[in-house]
Amino acid sequence: MKVCNITAIKAAPMITEDKTTTPITPVEKENYRLTNKDRIEVTPQIKKEIQSTISNDERMFQLREKKYPLSSRFNFISGDDNEVSEMLKRFQDTSEQMMADFLDGKATVDDLMNHFCDIADEAIETYTKKGYLGNFDVEKSALLSNLYEKFRYAVNIKAVQVNHAEGKQYCEDETKRYTYYNAEYYYKAKEITDALEEEVKAIAKEWEIEEYTAPTNLKGYYGNFNSCMFAAGTSKMLDFYKEPPRDFKFFFQDITPSRFYVTELQIGDKVVYTSPKSCDGECAGIVKVWSEQWNGTAKIPFKGSLDDFYMVSDIFKNNNVPAYLQDCLENFQVFSNAGESLLYWKEKYWTK
Repeated sequence: MKVCNITAIKAAPMITEDKTTTPITPVEKENYRLTNKDRIEVTPQIKKEIQSTISNDERMFQLREKKYPLSSRFNFISGDDNEVSEMLKRFQDTSEQMMADFLDGKATVDDLMNHFCDIADEAIETYTKKGYLGNFDVEKSALLSNLYEKFRYAVNIKAVQVNHAEGKQYCEDETKRYTYYNAEYYYKAKEITDALEEEVKAIAKEWEIEEYTAPTNLKGYYGNFNSCMFAAGTSKMLDFYKEPPRDFKFFFQDITPSRFYVTELQIGDKVVYTSPKSCDGECAGIVKVWSEQWNGTAKIPFKGSLDDFYMVSDIFKNNNVPAYLQDCLENFQVFSNAGESLLYWKEKYWTK
């Protein structure tokens, strides 16, 4: 795996004039430290210069913090700086392309980590050169964490996109939304994000950041493949961190004709609802499940009401589903578009 530039410099051994490598013993190192300590005389003038440098660094930090608070600095600078904006867009595009190559077998985990290392090198150099970054740990930590989150986003979103495209072949109606879940993409994305967690620790050490900790409890697009995929959609995963069997695949689509969807109108400050028409048996959802040991398909009836919510495990409870797969199905819920709409408006506006 590639080593970031600063590591290569710091890891270089001492070279003598005859180009041979001479290792430094602990005793020699300590003697050198003591000798140089004895040579340094901290005069009042030197002390004043050091204090002036520290004060100036702190003053510049305050100026940076006033204009671009660390909590949002590396997200908002791009709005004021075209060069930074173009750099970040390139980071995003190339990271997603690298992830696509990884999913297609054209790139390795090391390739992606080397790419992230290149991004980190360019980012710290650019932000420092432009005066957006100083040498304080809190600033370097904020930058590294921002890059870490952006890279996780690129990994997750590309895996979800490829997964979704694969599921189109199972659609009953290509004009309607659908959910397709292939657990292989969950594990592929996890392989990269796990490696990334270790990579940022190494970079933090290279940047001389003390006690760095990567962001945790990330949600939605920045969490894992599951939280990214089910941030919105036509079905729900109850626990994003419950790992599925690697051979698990799941598909769901509400094939109810559009004329049966619930609509809502707002008149003045009042929200007026129109109930769905009688479905007459046309309201339904298609659920498909695959694994190496078992597969099943079911058509579930929808009423266009708040009753249109089903646990996938209940749909197949009488189908002799293997225990390991049944446990996985208990993590998935499907519902009609009408039911989803009614639930949303009920929770948002209806009063008891």
